[in-house]
Amino acid sequence: MRINPRTLWWAAWSWTILIANGHASAAWGLESVGVRTGFSATRLDEHFMQLDAFSRVDTPWSSKPSQKYRVRTTLDFSAGALGREGYVGFVGSVGPVFTFSKKKFPVELDCGISPTILSRWEFGFVDLDIPFQLTTHGGFNFRLSRDCVANYRFQHMSNAGLGPNNPGLDLHSLSIAYSF
Repeated sequence: MRINPRTLWWAAWSWTILIANGHASAAWGLESVGVRTGFSATRLDEHFMQLDAFSRVDTPWSSKPSQKYRVRTTLDFSAGALGREGYVGFVGSVGPVFTFSKKKFPVELDCGISPTILSRWEFGFVDLDIPFQLTTHGGFNFRLSRDCVANYRFQHMSNAGLGPNNPGLDLHSLSIAYSF
């Protein structure tokens, strides 16, 4: 089964615009928008690259274990391209992100998991086996200013054993975002 990349891209951005315009509860709102790029972390000879646009939406679930520390959740929506050596396909995901921060400290810990859809899962001799993947990540947000956030994350994408083979793909990822 092939997934139409345009349909998924428009669905992700339509959902983001709907929430940004306030058609959800008051606790939900657009947190940030940005661009992200990634490159192979462990399969360096396979030269995978990923480029996507993303948005994060605040959720009503957050916690302040103390006056100095905060745990907040957002939903990360992304749509873009994954490719290697001339083989390129759509990649789209949505999932929760947990951010751990300390008051007045510019670095935050960021981790999450997202169900991911691929329009192409065969990239030459590399076969990711099925179009459905799970992407997990862990990394750091660097608050450059009140409105600008840079991020580094290490992400792992695999089919979680749902297919006969599960090769997985690890990427180093960098992003820059405008924070609302």
